[in-house]
Amino acid sequence: MIVIGGGTAGFLAAQSASQMGGNVLLVEREKIGGICPNWGCIPMCFMDHCVEVIRTIKQADRQGISAGKIEIDYPKLLLPDIAILMSQPAFLKFHKDLKKDGVLIIDNDLVNPSDIKEDIKLYSIPSTQIAQSLGNKIVANVVMLGALVAITGVVTKEDMIKSIKTTLPERVLELNLGAFEKGFEAGKKSKNLQS
Repeated sequence: MIVIGGGTAGFLAAQSASQMGGNVLLVEREKIGGICPNWGCIPMCFMDHCVEVIRTIKQADRQGISAGKIEIDYPKLLLPDIAILMSQPAFLKFHKDLKKDGVLIIDNDLVNPSDIKEDIKLYSIPSTQIAQSLGNKIVANVVMLGALVAITGVVTKEDMIKSIKTTLPERVLELNLGAFEKGFEAGKKSKNLQS
């Protein structure tokens, strides 16, 4: 799956899909998510976790466990099954990379689709418009997250809501849950139009 846009929702979508075993590529034009993921808590926690895992593996021989050489593998995503493209430049760059019968979800407020392969399932979601109607266009990514769940079923609605509730701070929770619900409804509507 390619997630375009690395704000709160893009990061959450990529993280959730990855935790469920999916191959994920998160693409952002600038710094993904702002201070927390770039300089703050997320990289520090991740680095701390990696250091702890490597330390544990290296010390396993004290317990009679031989782990062998430690290697870090960064698999590359070549042909995703699903792409969420929320800008025209992203669309132009990535829409042809989908697998046969892939799912392409676009923000129809920002993307003018053209030259789409016949074997691609295209879903148009007015995510920016929905986010603006909620009072903050920054939640357009969360709108798309709701649409993704409704269209693909890659995770259950309940699991995604649980993930949102446990990931986001209380002060933005109501707005993001509302954006997710609106996106889920838009995704169901778009999926029904495809049927």
